[in-house]
Amino acid sequence: IEHENLPSLRKVKEEYEFIKSTLDKHDDLNNSFIVFSHNDISVDNVIINMKTNGNGNELKFIDYEYADFNYQ
Repeated sequence: IEHENLPSLRKVKEEYEFIKSTLDKHDDLNNSFIVFSHNDISVDNVIINMKTNGNGNELKFIDYEYADFNYQ
């Protein structure tokens, strides 16, 4: 479903890949105290799929509206 005020899924994926590739290029950032952070981890923002498919349970984080750079 497309909403006029939300970016398309394609655009979100492009931005994710851009951020990931940028961070991957800078190995010195891996040792940084500043990281890209969810900033709102609570029970309501964690989904655990209890169905196992041979790989164990799946853990997913949702609701990234407060995501930004922050201290580890």
